[in-house]
Amino acid sequence: MDEKQIQTNGGTSPAKAPASVGKIVVQCILIAVAFLAVFAAVFLYAKGRSTLTTTAQSILYPGLSAFLLGGLTVLWLYYQTGLDRNELKKEKKAWFYPVLGGALTMCILSIAYIGLGMWPAGERSAMIVDLHHQYAPMLAQLRHMLLNGGSALYSFEIGTGTSFLPLFAYYLASPLNLLLILFPQAYLAEGILLITIIKIALAGAFMTLCLQYVYKRRSYAAVVVGIMYALMMYMLAYSWDVMWLDCVFALPLVVMGFERLIRTGKYLMYVLSLAYCLYANYYIGFMVCIFMVLYYLMFFFRAKRSAVNQGWGAARFAIGSLLGGGLAMFLLLPVVMSLSSTSAAGGTLPNFAENFNIFELFGRSLFETSPTIRSGNLPNIYCGVLAVLALPIFATLKTIPLRRRLAYLGLFAVIAISLVINQLDLLWHGLHSPNDLPYRFSFLYGFALLLITYEVLHRVRDIKPTQIGGSIIGIAVYLIVEKQIGTHDYSYVSLYVSFALILVYGLIMLIASKKKWALRCAYTLLLLVVSTELLFNATETFSQMNNNEHYTAHSSYLDNDVTKAVQATVDRMEAIGDEAANGDFYRIEFLPRRTTADTAMFDYRGITVFASTGSYNLTRFMGSLGYDVNGVNSQLYKSYVPTADALMGLKYIAMDTNLSDHPQLKKLEAVQVGGSTYYIYENPYALPLGFVVDSTAKTWNYSYYNPMSSQNSLFSAMTGNAGNVMETQQITVENEAANINGVSSFNMSGGGTAVFHSTVEKAGQIYIHVDCRAAKSISVSSGSGSWSVTTYEPYIIDAGTLSAGSDVSVTITAEN
Repeated sequence: MDEKQIQTNGGTSPAKAPASVGKIVVQCILIAVAFLAVFAAVFLYAKGRSTLTTTAQSILYPGLSAFLLGGLTVLWLYYQTGLDRNELKKEKKAWFYPVLGGALTMCILSIAYIGLGMWPAGERSAMIVDLHHQYAPMLAQLRHMLLNGGSALYSFEIGTGTSFLPLFAYYLASPLNLLLILFPQAYLAEGILLITIIKIALAGAFMTLCLQYVYKRRSYAAVVVGIMYALMMYMLAYSWDVMWLDCVFALPLVVMGFERLIRTGKYLMYVLSLAYCLYANYYIGFMVCIFMVLYYLMFFFRAKRSAVNQGWGAARFAIGSLLGGGLAMFLLLPVVMSLSSTSAAGGTLPNFAENFNIFELFGRSLFETSPTIRSGNLPNIYCGVLAVLALPIFATLKTIPLRRRLAYLGLFAVIAISLVINQLDLLWHGLHSPNDLPYRFSFLYGFALLLITYEVLHRVRDIKPTQIGGSIIGIAVYLIVEKQIGTHDYSYVSLYVSFALILVYGLIMLIASKKKWALRCAYTLLLLVVSTELLFNATETFSQMNNNEHYTAHSSYLDNDVTKAVQATVDRMEAIGDEAANGDFYRIEFLPRRTTADTAMFDYRGITVFASTGSYNLTRFMGSLGYDVNGVNSQLYKSYVPTADALMGLKYIAMDTNLSDHPQLKKLEAVQVGGSTYYIYENPYALPLGFVVDSTAKTWNYSYYNPMSSQNSLFSAMTGNAGNVMETQQITVENEAANINGVSSFNMSGGGTAVFHSTVEKAGQIYIHVDCRAAKSISVSSGSGSWSVTTYEPYIIDAGTLSAGSDVSVTITAEN
C-alpha cells in the first residue's frame, strides 16, 4: 500500500440530499434532549459517590463527568442523525484524531483525580508510596540543581554522597521534569501531578497516531484504542512511578518508527524514539528493547515476503536498534558500571515454577479489578472490556490472513506466558526480582492486546453475528466458572458490569457489521461507552489505591509550617557550619525525618537516602553501625548515636525536642516557623571527611545482628585501642515464652509474647537495639520514654540519660 494513501471511515452511504430546515431543527432538539438526559443521569450517578467529601468535588466531579459524556453523546447523535452530511467527503487533518485522543485522556484522568479529591478540589496530593518518600525528593533535588547549579556527576546531597548519573538516568532524565522550575517548592506535588497527567495524555495521543500510521486509516476507532492504552490499569496503578511513564508513552512512537523504517528505509524516527526510551528510563527502556525483538519476529511472520525483503528488514532493524542504543550510550555506560555495586547485580534464574494459575490471568481484564502494587498479587492488565471481546473475534476472523492472526496472537501469548512463568518474568526484569510493584512489563500485554483490538475494529464490517454471539457465550462461561472455582474473589460489580459492557459492545459491533450504521456512528458510540467505562474505572482505581496505600494530604507534604521550619533549620545549620568550618567538610541531619530521601528534598549533606541505585555494600555497612536500613538500598537517620555519628561526620543535628542537658550534644539555638520549632545541636565529636586510621581496619568485618559489637570492633581496628566504646548489659525475661542465650540474645517460640528487662548498672547515656525479624510487634520503654520499633528495620535508639537501677523493658510478640 502506498504510504501516502489514507483511508477514511466516515461512512459507507452516498451523500444524501440536504434535509429541510424543519427536520434539522427537530434533530437538534432531539440531540439537546439527549444531552440533557445523559447529563442528568451521569450527574446523579457520579454525585452519589461516597468519596466526594468537599463542595468542590461534589460540584466539579459529577458536573464535568456529565458534560464530557453528554458531549460525546452529542457527537454520536450528530453523525447518527445525518447532520454531518456536508462533511462526509471532508477528510480530517492528520493531527485531529491524535490530538483528540490526548485531550480526551487528559479530561478523563483529570476528572478521575477530582473524584479522588486532588488539591485544590480536595485535600489530597499526588504523593503516594515511593513517590512520597523517594521520587519526589529526587525531583526536588533536580529542581534545586536546575535553579541553583550543581554537579551532574557527583552529589553529596543524596545520602552520604553518590554518583549522580545513575540517579539521573533512573529517576530524573525525562525532559518534562523541566516543568518543575515553574512551580515553587511548596507546590512540588502539584508540579509532579501535572507532569503525570501530561505523560499519560501523550500515551493516548501517540497510540492514536501509531494506529493511524500503521493501518493507514483516520477514524475514531484509533481514538477508542488510544485512550484504552493510556488509561489501562498499568498506567493508573503505577501512575506514581512517573519515571516509567516516558517509555510507556513513547512505545507507540517506537513501533511507528519501526514500521516506517521497514517500509521506507527512513531511520530517524525509530532511532530517536528508541534512544529516548533508553535515555528517559533505562530500566523500562530495556523492556521496550526486548519487546521490539518480539515485535520484529511478529512482523517477520505476519505476511509473506521475499527473502530479499526479509533480509533488508532484518538489517534495517539491527542497524536502527544499534544506532538508537548508541545515542543513549553516553548515559548507559556509567549506569551499567554503577549498577554492578547495587543489590540488583548478579541475579540468577530460579527453578521453573508458575507465578499463578494462567486461568486467573484473564479475570484481571475485568472492570474495576483491584490495582496491584504489592508483590504476591496478579498483574495489572486491564485495558478496557472491549479488548476482552475483541480477542476471540480476532482469532476467528477469516478475512484476516491466518499467518497474520497467528503472528499477533503469538506476540500476545509470549507476553502473557511471561507473566505466568517465573523464569520468563525474571528475564524481563533483568534477573532482579522486583521489590513490590510486580510485573513491571505488563503494559506490553495491554499494547499487544490493543493492537489486536484495533485490527477487529477496523474490520468490523467483516464480523459475523455468530462470532459475536460465540464470544459473548464463551466470556459468560468463563465468568461463571471464575466465580464458582476461581481463587480470586471478584466483586459482583466487577463481574456483572463487565458482562453488561460486553453485551453493549457486542450489540454495537453487530449493528455496525450489518451496515445499519455508518462506521463513524459506530465508532463514536464506542468512544462514548469506552470513555464512560474508563472514567468510572479510573475513579474507582484511585479510590482503592487511597484506601490501600493512602495519598498524602496536600497540607501534610510541603505546604505547611513543619516543612518550612525544617527547611529554615537546614539553611540555618548550613550557615552556622559554613561560618565555623572555614570550608571544611561536615554533614548535618534532623529528627524526625520527613521522607526517606530528606537529603535530596531539603538539599543538605547528611546520610539519609532511599534509592534503587544505592550501593548494597554501603547499606550493609550502615546497618552494621546501627542505622535504620532496609538491607538493600536505603539508610535512614532516626536517632543520635555519638560513636557512629562522629564517624560519619555529622556536625550539626536538629530535633523538635529541647534537650538542654544532653551529655554529648551542645545546644546552639532554636528556629521557629509558625507553630513548629526545631532546636539545633552541635556534635563536637564529628570527624572530618578524611582521617587516618590503623591499617588493621582493612580486615575488619561487622558482627551480624549486633551493631554494638560491630562498633566496638571497628573502633578497635581503626585506633588499635582494644577498649570498648559501648558496654553491653545483661538481659532477663520475666516469663517462660523465651530463653536467654548469653548476655543479649534470646530465642522464643511462635505465637507467644515475652517481656525482657535490663537493669541499668551505672548512670549514663543508654542506647537500645532490638533485632527480631520474626516478631509481630516490638515495644520498648524506659524511664525516659517509650518507642514502637519496626520489626524489619531495627536501629539503635537513644534512650537518654538514665540513673543506676533504672529498668529498660522490651515486649516482643512473635509470629514465627
